[in-house]
Amino acid sequence: AEYAEPADAALAALRGRMSGSAELAERLDAVLAALDADAPAAAGRELSELLLAVRRRIIAPASGDDRLVLLDLSLDVERVLFRQVGTWRARDLRGLAARAELLARGAAGAGFLELWELESVLPRLDVGAEDDMVHPVELAELAATCDRVAAWCAGLASATFDPAIRRFGFEPLAAGYVDDCLRGSVVLALGEAAERLARAAAVRSGVRSRLMDMPAAGGARGVNPGLAEGLLEVQADPADPVTFAPDRICVLARPPANLTPVAGLLTLSEGNPVSHVQLLARNLGIPNVVLAAPHLEALRAHAGERVFLAVSPRGTVVLKPVAELTVAERELVVRESREPDLMHVPVDRVDLDATGPVDLRWLRAADSGRLCGPKAANLGQLKALFPEHVADGLVIPFGVFRAHLNQSRPQGGGTYRQWLHDAYARAEARRRAGEADDAVERELLADLARFREMIESMPFLPGFTADLRSGFESALGGPPEDVPVFVRSDTNMEDLRDFTGAGLNLTLPNVQGERALLDGIRAVWASPYSERSYRWRQRILANPEDVYPSILLQASVAVDRSGVMITGGVAGGASGDLTVAFNRGVSGAVEGQAAESWLLRADGRDELLAPSRESQHMVLSAGGGVARQAKPFSAPVLTTDERETLRRLGGLLQQRLAGIVDGALDVELGLRGGEAWLFQVRPFVQNRRSQGSSYLRGLDEAADAGAPVSWATPLEDLEPGGDERPGTEVEE
Repeated sequence: AEYAEPADAALAALRGRMSGSAELAERLDAVLAALDADAPAAAGRELSELLLAVRRRIIAPASGDDRLVLLDLSLDVERVLFRQVGTWRARDLRGLAARAELLARGAAGAGFLELWELESVLPRLDVGAEDDMVHPVELAELAATCDRVAAWCAGLASATFDPAIRRFGFEPLAAGYVDDCLRGSVVLALGEAAERLARAAAVRSGVRSRLMDMPAAGGARGVNPGLAEGLLEVQADPADPVTFAPDRICVLARPPANLTPVAGLLTLSEGNPVSHVQLLARNLGIPNVVLAAPHLEALRAHAGERVFLAVSPRGTVVLKPVAELTVAERELVVRESREPDLMHVPVDRVDLDATGPVDLRWLRAADSGRLCGPKAANLGQLKALFPEHVADGLVIPFGVFRAHLNQSRPQGGGTYRQWLHDAYARAEARRRAGEADDAVERELLADLARFREMIESMPFLPGFTADLRSGFESALGGPPEDVPVFVRSDTNMEDLRDFTGAGLNLTLPNVQGERALLDGIRAVWASPYSERSYRWRQRILANPEDVYPSILLQASVAVDRSGVMITGGVAGGASGDLTVAFNRGVSGAVEGQAAESWLLRADGRDELLAPSRESQHMVLSAGGGVARQAKPFSAPVLTTDERETLRRLGGLLQQRLAGIVDGALDVELGLRGGEAWLFQVRPFVQNRRSQGSSYLRGLDEAADAGAPVSWATPLEDLEPGGDERPGTEVEE
């Protein structure tokens, strides 16, 4: 073999350094035997196992000197493995799958994966020697798993090195450090294997994703279904500014936490599948795609072009120039571009006469839209059903906010409410007069910014502070100085049948003390008038002046970990599955964090979708506020027992809330000492038009119709034209 002698020489030099470990010496002998037998693939497998064995010894109890020797040894073995995987390519489908598995093992051995992450994914990478055939859908799932593992590797490298990269950002070379690490490792080959598996699945099924003029779009994976047309905006560097607008299809490294409306989204990192941003995108039918790094590079050449993006419910992706649309696709774009029917904020049930605080325990789901928003109303219902699992709380109803708006402004010129009404009326008059939408919007946003400032300095009505303190002590068992709370916005424009509104308004964590509480109430009242809230709502809202915020003051709970649970398979699962995303500490997983995500299947299997890549988590501070703590990634956020607790809880919630909350549930919760604490429950709202689109469903139909393929099928039969590279061997 062309590269066997250099590999032999490099490995022989390592032989003497393994004399202290019989296990490592035996594994090295197995590598050398495979090379002697001219079996490069077998040598690659043995090198991966050797690298894993070294990794395990590094983290075992040992002296500092011994660990330094092992670290040096690990780097040397990794270099040999990296060179070795370039000396052969798989001949058939089974060989390609085996190559992907050994590369995942090698990536873990090199430190790009935690060992528990590897163990969790190995069953999905093992194709089984007893299986002769594979369905194209299963092949696509294997490709997606390999692609995810490569993304986990990239995420761990970023999480590890990003603090140093930011510190040395003045050095231009720092920005490319993580990419250089990945390209010089077996992770690069793992990504290539994932892409080739995806191409094979596409060829066999007849379903093929398309990304502009790229010859290979394997590795592109749809997250949220939908279709859009717009200008392609490509963020070449994460530090570069990017224009988020309803007519832009944006290509980014990672989904931002505070995204404003866009036509479509393509990112290198999937992020958290149940974050507020992803839930809003899914709700409004904004197509979302995960790319491989080479795709982003290639799309830079198309920045500024007008493109069409479609993502099917099963993740097939089509991105192409508008000029190439078929007649049917053009009609589809015209239909989709029509202004949606505007929703009216439901005000017919709002009880504005309730102007005093209400104990959470007296509220029920039926009070949603009447006294308060759905957050507090549903939590009141949960408090009745699960009293030991919902923290005490006090609710400031809609009527209190409206009463404060009815005050005359100290500056004169009428009431606060009249000022807001006039601002919207001026904007509408300018639109009808034919003024450009951009100019009208800029002026309205400036007015809303002034209105927020007014609310944040608005005097409280006489008696409000005394009523608040009395209600607080009664509901929460002590004064604000002794009982810290989360101050949570809860409007009448959330969790509606066709709009979730997730994460658009303010939550202030662990507020303690009366002055901080009063300031927090004003800030939360002002938050529905932020630019981001306006931009998400203005697409669908006919009467924005009738948005009323209520406020939930809920006792802080120092949970060990927290996150979101959807009682449905968001990430490709069946209706009986659960999707959960958790991080350590409080407020985990909801604000765009790189959370640990699982698909908890109804049959009892747990499928890791993504490990956490947040190097720090938020904890409650004594005396109010929050602090950051660091934790390594060496153990999962959720234990097996905790995942089972969530599985049981999901079933129980669906059973108890049947007839109260329709359909699948979106639950925010925390775990402390193995016990669950419930912070929010609402319907899981999806875009029915995207889910039901016959065009989008049609992109998936060929995959279902595809016939099984033999694992022994030569890759050249699955990839017309092949990609034979000079200087490579072919081995089963």
